[in-house]
Amino acid sequence: MSTQAQGVEGAGRTPLASWLLAFVTFCAIADNLFGLRLAALVGAPFLVVYIAREWRILLTAARVLLIVCAVLAVVAAMRPDGWDVLTRAASRLIYFPAFVAMLGLLRAAASRSQTTAAAGRFLVAQPPSRRYVALTLGGHFFGILFNIGGLALLIDMVRKANTLASAGGVSWVQELREKRMVVAIMRGFSCIALWSPLGVAMNLLIASMPGLAWADVAPYGVSVAIAFMALGWLFDRFETRPSGAAVSPPAAEPRGGMAVARIIGHVVGLSLIGLVAELLTDLSFQALLLALVPAYALAWAAMIEILERRPGPIRAALAVLTERGVRRFGSYANEIAVFSTSGFLGVVLVALAPREAIQAWIIAAALSPGVVMAGLAALVVALGMIGVNPIVTCSILAGSFASIQVPGLSQTAVVMALAAGWTCVISVGPAMSSLVMASAQLGRPSRQVGLQWNGRYAATAFVLTLAGLLAAGRLM
Repeated sequence: MSTQAQGVEGAGRTPLASWLLAFVTFCAIADNLFGLRLAALVGAPFLVVYIAREWRILLTAARVLLIVCAVLAVVAAMRPDGWDVLTRAASRLIYFPAFVAMLGLLRAAASRSQTTAAAGRFLVAQPPSRRYVALTLGGHFFGILFNIGGLALLIDMVRKANTLASAGGVSWVQELREKRMVVAIMRGFSCIALWSPLGVAMNLLIASMPGLAWADVAPYGVSVAIAFMALGWLFDRFETRPSGAAVSPPAAEPRGGMAVARIIGHVVGLSLIGLVAELLTDLSFQALLLALVPAYALAWAAMIEILERRPGPIRAALAVLTERGVRRFGSYANEIAVFSTSGFLGVVLVALAPREAIQAWIIAAALSPGVVMAGLAALVVALGMIGVNPIVTCSILAGSFASIQVPGLSQTAVVMALAAGWTCVISVGPAMSSLVMASAQLGRPSRQVGLQWNGRYAATAFVLTLAGLLAAGRLM
């Protein structure tokens, strides 16, 4: 038996925080898949206990959001329709923690696979002419499967591969290669918000728009994501100059290309399964993911055990998901605090806002759909640059525009505008978790990794986004 397998079987007890989040997840499944709205009200207090137990490790921003939610919950409860508002808010409150937990199981299965490491080494080892494109796609698909963990994995591989010796002993070549590889990964990662059904961004936006399906948004999102990646490639072409320094040839990774294809295959396969299930049932894509993701993770982990010819593959797979997934639920506290409060605020603030007055103002202002879309994207970017997470901004704006009718403006257009703004700011906003994590790994200031390395690209992408939204508005 391998050391890895022994580690799984010799695991300790499951922490209480993990049991709490697991119960919240079951309540979310009962609510979203079976329509048992009472389950949301049952699960919400357990989520509160989970957050209270992990309060000491929460960031200040997360604590502020939680306090704001508590105050608004009291205000909403005093309204005549307070019970209905809080019930809907509780449903949104527990959905995103459950979604994060299910993605944790997917990461657990992926971490058991040798394909992940092989694909990462293959991407980092690409020759300079192909490295930027390879790492952009790597940052994108690794980010879809592993969220911010995929970003961390690739950046760690970059640090290990980009030695002074591999750069021919020239320090500035080493630094240039580091910058080029890191920005490629970050730009690919940022495009997840535009289309990925496994990304928090698209899930949050679509969940805030009743009646809107992922299939309605995906074709536009994929097209815009390709455009963003192409822009990044153009920047790399113009900003990178041949160094002339002798560098060591990259180490070959046997079957690395097949490993990358498998990673992409998992993303595409799970997305297609979800799409087919949505077409065959009356359930939303977001609700179906709560069941499909853990089932897919279990099947993936079991297949690995079968290929390695281990006895009891299902039992071994469950052990892997428990040890590497469920028992780590307590470490998701900051993500869960931000995601759950954003979902809650997206319901409560919309209920408290004077919708009729806002709609009347928009109509009186005679704003065209293009101007409204550009304004939404600009607001996400502006607030992101002063530290307001796009999760909060987009949740509130999406929920608001779900209940406000703007002549000529579709829900799909609102979602794409918000997602584009999210993509523009994620690699430069000072409080973005991906930027903070990347900077810490590299040992560099976040301002350098963000504004200095990505600033011109982000600004250009933002200007082109505004221009595109204004032009699209004229066609509506």
